[in-house]
Amino acid sequence: MKGIGNDMMANPRTFGSCCLAGLAILATSSMAIAGDDGPTLEVDWTVDGVTNAGSLTGQGLGAGIYLYTASTSGEGFDINWSFTVTDNGSSGGFEILASSLGFANSSLDNSTFEIAVMLPVTLNPGSALYGGSFGGSLTGDGDGGFLSSIDGDVPLYSALVDGSSIADLGVAPFELTTDPFGSADLVAEGFGDPIPSLVAAAAQESMSMELNFILGAGDTFAVTTSYVAQIPAPGALALLGIAGGMRRRRRS
Repeated sequence: MKGIGNDMMANPRTFGSCCLAGLAILATSSMAIAGDDGPTLEVDWTVDGVTNAGSLTGQGLGAGIYLYTASTSGEGFDINWSFTVTDNGSSGGFEILASSLGFANSSLDNSTFEIAVMLPVTLNPGSALYGGSFGGSLTGDGDGGFLSSIDGDVPLYSALVDGSSIADLGVAPFELTTDPFGSADLVAEGFGDPIPSLVAAAAQESMSMELNFILGAGDTFAVTTSYVAQIPAPGALALLGIAGGMRRRRRS
């Protein structure tokens, strides 16, 4: 590994952060003190079998919103990390992990990227509502662009609660290509729509996401994701169940 931005701390597992101008995200009335570091994101990245890890600290902007940025350069690759987090789930608001990530393969061969990002979360025991989205774009070099799944059963994106997947997007096998110096967009996908409405166990330790893909030599891949959790108001889960039953009866 060559380096991790200019804000890397003495601890090799810790990244610095700075403000992301122009990003907007839903806030609740739960307040955080501006300048508060907020929750720590644990980031792992494996490129062509070589694994590294870091802890990313955010900048509090108030209203429970935190912003994180960092950059990573390694042998034949570059990664730009940007995250927005709201940490209000335990107080009845939203727990949100949103990202804007950029990957570049500067090597002469296709490279395999395996990314994991974990947000520590402890919600009230029981059930929670989840939802999220995923999209991206591929830009090729003079030989055209190439993006594919790692193998036949590993999705491009997974959302996890306490280490167990609750939703997969970009289901394998998949492949995306471009003309020389061309670009192509992935078809945007989501889960728990309207977000959040997927019922699963309330996170007691973490919400996390994983990205797994092969990127062609000389190509770049830009990714945007969102992952939302909310403790529902009393009776909301029952109403969701009734609405789901009505939709099923209408289809029958």
